[in-house]
Amino acid sequence: MITRPLRIKRKQERQSEMTTEEMERAIEALLGQSTQFNAALDRVREVVERLSESHVKSLEDMQEMRQSQVKMSNDFQLLTGKIIDLTDSVTRLKAQSEADRAEMREGFNNLIIANEVTRKLAEDVAKPAIATSQRISNLESNG
Repeated sequence: MITRPLRIKRKQERQSEMTTEEMERAIEALLGQSTQFNAALDRVREVVERLSESHVKSLEDMQEMRQSQVKMSNDFQLLTGKIIDLTDSVTRLKAQSEADRAEMREGFNNLIIANEVTRKLAEDVAKPAIATSQRISNLESNG
């Protein structure tokens, strides 16, 4: 068992002693990783910046949509009011049209009656005139 701890200790001693070349390679590797990390970090920053700009644009678009929605809601209320007014107007026009139609029917009926009365009067006036004309014709032919 004593040999084993000694082996581990010797291995650790060898590992702790790096040559200059190994140290330079390790430093270069660290610098390479640092450069890669910085490049990756720059890409992440760019992505975050684009996302931030996109988020701001989205918020602006949402605000514009809200304003459009408010305007559309107001326009819809105005349109609804105009439709109600138009419906009321059509209802009034219908009632007025029915009243006018009834008045015109009454006027036509009165004209028909007046025409019949006028025809009857013309017949009544014409009968004595015809009778007189016939008497005169008879007197002239007899006389």
